[in-house]
Amino acid sequence: MQLRAEGIWKVGLGSGADAQAFEYYPRLKRVDEHVHGHLVEPIGLRKIAGVAHLEPKYFSRFFHHKVGLTFTGWLAAYRVERAAALLRERDQCVAEVAGRVGFRTSRALDRWFKRFRGVTPVQYKQMVRPR
Repeated sequence: MQLRAEGIWKVGLGSGADAQAFEYYPRLKRVDEHVHGHLVEPIGLRKIAGVAHLEPKYFSRFFHHKVGLTFTGWLAAYRVERAAALLRERDQCVAEVAGRVGFRTSRALDRWFKRFRGVTPVQYKQMVRPR
């Protein structure tokens, strides 16, 4: 499954989010490609700022200004969208899905999932994969 930055805009991140920024700005395209390829790894601000060839402080402002979200919020939404896809496609436990999309714990996935989707991953799984 191909999930890129444009996929997260479906989760209702607000009108300020600009998916086209990832195509227009090469720095953001590199960030998207890096996240896509390293989703399960911890991705810190310093590391991702280096991918964009910017200082961390400037990267944060640049990202927020161009995308309309903080990098942390965008990354969490990206991971939630990937988790939702996995929950729809496969019968996996939430803890396993959390690890596969880069959340350190299933509790972190629960918190972010509920924030962006309005339901917990377990509730979502029951809705999309009824027994």
